[in-house]
Amino acid sequence: DTFGDMVIENITSKWKTTLEFVPCGYFGAGRYTVKGNVFDAEGKPQLYIDGKWNDNLGYVPCDESGAPISGAARTEMWKASSKPEGDAYGMTKFVHTDLNAWKGGPLLKSDSRLRPDRAALEIEESAEAQTQKHVLEEMQRAEKKKRTEDGDEWQPRWFELNNGMELRPHEYSIEDCPAWTFKKYPEASELVEVGEKYHETAGKIYSPWQYPEIHDQQ
Repeated sequence: DTFGDMVIENITSKWKTTLEFVPCGYFGAGRYTVKGNVFDAEGKPQLYIDGKWNDNLGYVPCDESGAPISGAARTEMWKASSKPEGDAYGMTKFVHTDLNAWKGGPLLKSDSRLRPDRAALEIEESAEAQTQKHVLEEMQRAEKKKRTEDGDEWQPRWFELNNGMELRPHEYSIEDCPAWTFKKYPEASELVEVGEKYHETAGKIYSPWQYPEIHDQQ
């Protein structure tokens, strides 16, 4: 389960929210529990937040210590939607209507939606997905072998390291978590038109490779 602390900061108003994702105890005690406070720019607690990250979140006014005021009405600010029926993986409506709601259009050939193993999973073909995952792993090994033999270095196409990025107090250091900056948007010539029903042809389109020619020969 997810557990630990999260800090959400408004860098304009300087208000911030701290949330604790509570570790699950024996026999499932405390599982999915989230609690925390909203602080104003001076660091004074204004609201107490509680709930479960898989069900709902709400808030109530709090005292100076951050504890909820007894008898205060709780306002529910988020409620998980019911899961669609007939989904083999128990995915939420958000997955169906947003994350996987591709209606067709231009994509980069390296877009992860075109991974043939992922495309097979979306249409509930688990065995085919496993096969395609193995194929991709073998192609990755072939890339690494050629890169080593040629003395090349792998360079991200769309991002670059930014060792001078200004960090906020609660963020990881550059040494612990290297910072990357987006370089540029792709040109129209670098995109390929992909229809809504792309699952069967995804493997022929997907190409994140540094050496595409070695895969064309396989």
